[in-house]
Amino acid sequence: MSSAIQFHNLYGYQIANILEKEMRKQSKKNEIDYRYNNNNQFICNNCHKTYKNKLHYDKHCLMCELPKETTPLLNVPLIAPPVDTKINDCLLIELLKDLLIKYNKLSNEMSEIKKWMSKEKKQINILDWLNNHNPHDFQAITSFDGFINNFMISEEYIKKITTCNILDVYLYSIDDLFSIDTQDLTSCTSNPITSSSSMPICSFNQKANVFYIYTEIITKTSSSSSSSEFHWREATNEDILRIFNKIKNKLITELCKWNDFQQNRIAETTPNHNHYNNSKEKMDEIFNKSILKLMTDISNNSIFQKLKSKLYHKLKTDIKQYVEYEFKFTPSN
Repeated sequence: MSSAIQFHNLYGYQIANILEKEMRKQSKKNEIDYRYNNNNQFICNNCHKTYKNKLHYDKHCLMCELPKETTPLLNVPLIAPPVDTKINDCLLIELLKDLLIKYNKLSNEMSEIKKWMSKEKKQINILDWLNNHNPHDFQAITSFDGFINNFMISEEYIKKITTCNILDVYLYSIDDLFSIDTQDLTSCTSNPITSSSSMPICSFNQKANVFYIYTEIITKTSSSSSSSEFHWREATNEDILRIFNKIKNKLITELCKWNDFQQNRIAETTPNHNHYNNSKEKMDEIFNKSILKLMTDISNNSIFQKLKSKLYHKLKTDIKQYVEYEFKFTPSN
């Protein structure tokens, strides 16, 4: 940029002088660097970057040192100059300022992006994390067996089993039994881990239809003694079936109690023999149909897959909300 150019603005004049000085300074440095570089490369004295192309090197040197000297001026607004129909020098300086600011901003953003992209992702085994580094939300207060043994069957289940199909009954049980607020688990003291919220079964968005359960492992230490410990492991289909088999057994027990109660009520409130027989036959029919529903085998048909999917979507959570690692899941055997 020639010093003959006249500026009508003090700040524009100052920046122009800086540009001219920098160009002269860098030109001398370029010659010295090039002369003493055995590899025929141009080296920036400020950041020590190397260039083979002199034009690229000159541009870099100007942009590398100029922002340091012009920083106090970049935030100072220029006084509007007189209108020049040929070249508005102040406008050119404004454009240069904008370009410098945008360049530095983009350069910093790109540096951060590259750091993020090049950062090596850590992996952690989900079972190791659950057993050794699990947060409060996964500190179960009872074992999986203790949890399903304490299922409470309400009268609503009897209404469901006598009026709905078996699939709807089990689907209802998932919504009811696996809602934390409906279970009073604080009375279970067999587990040394204490918490107020977490179930001994969980699943994650990152692994569809895979469950992890908190179980007690008993190890025989000698012929007369044994030790036990609690830990998380991946659940098998048999483990999931145990949930619904436990529900079925409890339903059968409660259904029998309900039937006995209804039979006694009919006998006490129906003195007429014919009415009694009719009412008893209807009750027997309802009871028998309900028992047949509960005898349905769900282990080898589509019902189990639907129940498993329902349970997964009920329990699943996103592991990323707890840690920033990339998780890997131990494959099923």
